[in-house]
Amino acid sequence: MNSKLSEDWVKIQRAEHLSGVQVLTTNFVTGRETPRHIHQDYAFGLAIKGASEIDCGHCGETHILKSGDLMLTEAHEVYSGRALGKPPWLSYIIRISKEKLASLLDFAADGKQITP
Repeated sequence: MNSKLSEDWVKIQRAEHLSGVQVLTTNFVTGRETPRHIHQDYAFGLAIKGASEIDCGHCGETHILKSGDLMLTEAHEVYSGRALGKPPWLSYIIRISKEKLASLLDFAADGKQITP
């Protein structure tokens, strides 16, 4: 068995030509629970395998995130989560700073091409 698939890991990549953007790939094979916390950045998460239950501090509801679902966590939004079902739990997350997202939205609103 490939050891990379049989252990928990998170890979963080920074886009050298695009400051304020990170790409995370996460793989969890052990049941996990994430306590209430916040991030300073916006996070767009795509669930590839597995499912999670997310407690949203913003709306006070619990959401199920399953394979193929996309989730947005706003900057400074309080949330917690826990794995559901059987492993593995694999996801891709793009984290964008508030400043970079505002800049991208300004460019898009002006109809300009986005450049690094």
